[in-house]
Amino acid sequence: MNWKNAAGLKKHLPKLSDFDKFCIRNLESKIEVCEEQREGWPGKMPFYIFWCPNCENYSYDYPQGFAENRRLYCHRCDERVDFVLLRTEMKMLLSALWCGISIRFGRKK
Repeated sequence: MNWKNAAGLKKHLPKLSDFDKFCIRNLESKIEVCEEQREGWPGKMPFYIFWCPNCENYSYDYPQGFAENRRLYCHRCDERVDFVLLRTEMKMLLSALWCGISIRFGRKK
């Protein structure tokens, strides 16, 4: 168990509204609750509260990995939870649509 993340969850979870908790648990939302800078880090990172489907508990972590393949880890069971921001998903969708339109309506030779 990551004790720093457990302490962060204990601090920030009570501050969330019932609606936020509903969204986290039922809609797989990730809610940014703060920014922290830990020892050895060059800057601050956003921390999120999310629902772990493996151990069925709230968890608290920062996104790890590259933008297209970000993930959060449950501090209780180390389960990997995918984390892709909506804007990244939309960018990928729009790129695929644009590619399809370009192929379909491109210039004929």
